[in-house]
Amino acid sequence: MEYFARHPTLDMIELYILNQLHFQDQQQMAKHLDGCQACQKMTGDLQEQIDIIRETLTIQ
Repeated sequence: MEYFARHPTLDMIELYILNQLHFQDQQQMAKHLDGCQACQKMTGDLQEQIDIIRETLTIQ
């Protein structure tokens, strides 16, 4: 069964980054990311934004 119609949603990528997906979903996301450069880039970009937010919250 194909887990994603084409690509995971931005919300799914965010949950993946935050390690908030169930184990099976986490594995499926990792498998998709292994073969999809577009989603790898989106994941990297979102990870950078999350890191900035975390740093900002830590400083305050």
